[in-house]
Amino acid sequence: KHGYEFGIVKGGKIIEYRIRDDTVVYAPQGIPNPQDPSSGADGPIVTIRVGNKKTDPDCEDSLDEWFGKLKADSDSSPITELRKTVLNGTECITFHNTEMQEIDAGQKEERTARIYIFVVNAKTTLIRWETSTGNFRKFEHKLNEMMDSFKLL
Repeated sequence: KHGYEFGIVKGGKIIEYRIRDDTVVYAPQGIPNPQDPSSGADGPIVTIRVGNKKTDPDCEDSLDEWFGKLKADSDSSPITELRKTVLNGTECITFHNTEMQEIDAGQKEERTARIYIFVVNAKTTLIRWETSTGNFRKFEHKLNEMMDSFKLL
């Protein structure tokens, strides 16, 4: 519907499909259950957002605008490894973001995310792959597999 597809790994689940149909949340290791370690509780969460300036004021009309905005923000935010690249024949921006996030009342955890941004015809597709910092490298090969299968249609 939003012009992308990617391979779903066995056991992976779509957790949420949000209002206005602009966001999908996907758990490649299955739906996390903190009480059951085998449920993928340590696994990554992938958020895919699609929008444009009319539907999401945070969006930009081009990769150059996104890059300029992120570069300007990188001095005062946890953005690292900001670069333009080509993925499966499509130019995109990718970067890392590491920050403390509240995961439960009064409990914080350091989380690392790799973000990909694609812009085609002024429509942004943003993919955020996130997990606890301690587990990021453990699941990085799964991120690479998913992104190798990712296609803008």
